[in-house]
Amino acid sequence: MAGLYGSVLRDKNHLLHEKLLSRIKHLEVLATATQNRLCSDFPQLKDNISLSFPNLLLAVSRYYNDIIAYRAFHDIQIVHRSKMLAHLIKWVHLNPVIVSNISRNQYKALSHEERKIILSVNYFFISNLIGYFYNNISEAQSDNLEKFIGDTIYYLKTGTYSEKMASLAFKKFL
Repeated sequence: MAGLYGSVLRDKNHLLHEKLLSRIKHLEVLATATQNRLCSDFPQLKDNISLSFPNLLLAVSRYYNDIIAYRAFHDIQIVHRSKMLAHLIKWVHLNPVIVSNISRNQYKALSHEERKIILSVNYFFISNLIGYFYNNISEAQSDNLEKFIGDTIYYLKTGTYSEKMASLAFKKFL
């Protein structure tokens, strides 16, 4: 197989494939934890949100394709964590990992707060994803990180998110 996707298959040591499977496993655990936390905070949502494994595979595969492109076209062998996070957020936003499976009548029966949660469930996952990458920061930086997470979610909601600019901003915290 030729092209960027073929480089995973041409990898003789299977390191790329193992990293891909590892990323999928870690993100699945993080998405499940996010879903469980939301369901414990809002029990009415228990049957209305679920993990979309196909979207998870698609997001991680596309993110991984970006990383392989950096290696192939830009001769970058070690990709900084800030670039990894920025590209992963881009693809998780475009392919929601936690989705709602609620009908119109069920949606109308929810409270205003529950409706907001249903509509922004993937943003909760993205917030947890950023927190997962930054689990070892100082107390002083944590306040700045909370503001930065809010700004990142705002940029995603308004369609102005750029993984290039985000990687520069994420680099400040890593």
